[in-house]
Amino acid sequence: MIFLTFLPALVRRRPGRVELTVPALVRGGYLALGAAFVFLMSRSLGGSNPITWLFTVIIALASLSEDRWIFDAESREMRRRFGLLLAAKSWALDMDGISSFELDSDAWETASADPTETLPGAMRKGWCALRVILSDGRSVMLSAQPGKRLAALRNLGLAVAETLGKPFEEN
Repeated sequence: MIFLTFLPALVRRRPGRVELTVPALVRGGYLALGAAFVFLMSRSLGGSNPITWLFTVIIALASLSEDRWIFDAESREMRRRFGLLLAAKSWALDMDGISSFELDSDAWETASADPTETLPGAMRKGWCALRVILSDGRSVMLSAQPGKRLAALRNLGLAVAETLGKPFEEN
């Protein structure tokens, strides 16, 4: 299902701040598919069917979701936000806790060292990964993509590392 992996969009809100987020085109595509699905369900089941209303509410909530990595040099933090916009969960790391950014061109080989990457579907053979290397040696995976997207993932990593003034490494 390589066609369902989407490269994060790089958004520059202001100098010294970049975000990796779900592309607007992907969000719009999901919303359009959801609206078409609800339309077809209402035509076949009837507009007042509770199942149609349930799917309408679910799709509306899904369109309000977010998944962002925020890198802010001014506030000196890396923040992860995910969930519904109004009730999104968030956690942050101080910039001093970040050692470097790493692009792993064969992430399958190193995936066994990270328990989050051993989850089914989290990593596949031939994939590359962009990671944040923490000062204590641990790493946080920002994005994993098919190998054909290595150059695009490199550009994202370089942009983030440059904004924060951190080293960028390739394996």
